[in-house]
Amino acid sequence: MEYVGRMSKSFLIGAYLGGIILSILVPFASIFMFPKPEWFILSLLLGLLFRLLSFLTMIIFIYDMWRVIQDGHARTTPGMAAGLLFVPIFNVYWVFPAVWGLAKDFNAYIERYHINTKPLSEKLFLAYPASVLFSLLYSGNPILGILAGITVLVHGTIIIARGCDAANVARNVAA
Repeated sequence: MEYVGRMSKSFLIGAYLGGIILSILVPFASIFMFPKPEWFILSLLLGLLFRLLSFLTMIIFIYDMWRVIQDGHARTTPGMAAGLLFVPIFNVYWVFPAVWGLAKDFNAYIERYHINTKPLSEKLFLAYPASVLFSLLYSGNPILGILAGITVLVHGTIIIARGCDAANVARNVAA
């Protein structure tokens, strides 16, 4: 098993939250600062780049978490867990095994090696992909879309925080 470095909770949460918040604020602020339509379109593109930052941060988190538990018992590899999230349409399904399955496999890992850390909440790690699916389904509805976006933001932040804490305790135990 390879050495797995410490996961930076502050970096991951900062990049995740920053990407989402800026993807909302930049286009919204441009309405008041630059009333020309071409500036608004540019601000939307910049907002998409910030949203991409948030998505990539979650991909890095998922990859690193799966790396911690690679002892021959994990249901997938880090590359497969993260890589299949880039496959259009399939990723709507795959986010469930990649995130919810991660909590299940991580908890089995800490039990197998008797690691003294709090197990990950499988319900919380299920709530994140469910809220992602909900946000996709209701993105066209202004009220439900905003509520869904907030749940993705909150669940994503919490799973990154709890996942980093648990992974930093569990890393390199089986080595």
